[in-house]
Amino acid sequence: MMPSSKPKNISTYLASRILSSLGIERPTKKQSKIVTSLLLGTGIKYEIAFHPALTDREVSCLLLAAKGKKMSEVAEILKVKFSTIETWHKKLKRKLNCRTIAQAVFEGIEYGQLQPPNTK
Repeated sequence: MMPSSKPKNISTYLASRILSSLGIERPTKKQSKIVTSLLLGTGIKYEIAFHPALTDREVSCLLLAAKGKKMSEVAEILKVKFSTIETWHKKLKRKLNCRTIAQAVFEGIEYGQLQPPNTK
């Protein structure tokens, strides 16, 4: 179950979820502290732990952006309005926590949402 908003302390939240999945519904402070310290040592990012899946259309839009297509070209290729592509770009940047679509392309590859073509 994904949280509706980013919790204030993600490591504490993850620790409780991990302990719960192990069948420990009411962990002791010591159990929580141990799991939390293990999580902090691994450097888990919120975006990796709770990354929202991209829709097929968003992935298509991101792939075309990765190929260097302008938004107007993407709209023409996908046969949608330009404003739809603008909306998808905004959603992609928000979901991937990016400021630019180029950064979103990189993050899409990093999170496994985009698979670069096989160059063999």
